[in-house]
Amino acid sequence: MIKLSDRVYYTAHNDETDRSVLGYVRGSRYALMVDAGNSSRHAELFLQSLREERLPYPDYVAITHWHWDHIFGMDTVQAKTITNSLTDRQLKKMQLWKWDDASMDLRAANGEESPVCNRNIRKELPDRTGLTIKSGDIVYDSRLTVDLGGVHCELIRVGGCHSEDCSVVFVPEEKVLFIGDADCGGSKTENPLEKTEKLLALFESLDFELCVHGHTEHEGRHDFLASLREDIEQYRRESDKRPV
Repeated sequence: MIKLSDRVYYTAHNDETDRSVLGYVRGSRYALMVDAGNSSRHAELFLQSLREERLPYPDYVAITHWHWDHIFGMDTVQAKTITNSLTDRQLKKMQLWKWDDASMDLRAANGEESPVCNRNIRKELPDRTGLTIKSGDIVYDSRLTVDLGGVHCELIRVGGCHSEDCSVVFVPEEKVLFIGDADCGGSKTENPLEKTEKLLALFESLDFELCVHGHTEHEGRHDFLASLREDIEQYRRESDKRPV
């Protein structure tokens, strides 16, 4: 557990099998987990860390987006799952998917899943028998505030280059922003300049001091916003080079 304050923690990412950062916010009445991990083992390690730190079991799990490395542990965490409506729609679609090698290869060939995800899923879960995909218990459209008692979590669907359903979790009292993978992506996506400009405008409007990424270390507000501005300038240069 990496402690940011008495009420906010997270566990670090692990690139070996693409384990994402898992966040935690504790209020006086409830606790909320940010993302559910890429497997039951990943989720169980997080829960073990909570026990070791004598922190309360999460009452809620807020999912930042539908990608496997953020959701495969949902069935392990016995808490109410919160998703936005776009994420929930995709989770319900995934409930119909098969997870044998042939089915996964077909989805990779069709572009439904990336080859990188395909490989990492096999490394993290050699045996996918019994893999269960949950959908949301609490579903919101664009914004939802959860009162944990003395501290709030604002869930905001932001979209972006990585996935249209990306949401962030803002903790205003602690000035911490969990962004999942919302800042990931690149110029290969549609309208990267416009999407990143919208992200920057939204993040500039939020009074945060620390940003917790989905697959890297946390960083301060200034450095995070500066990196987004650099991305925007890069997209502008690439746009200027394209033939009219």
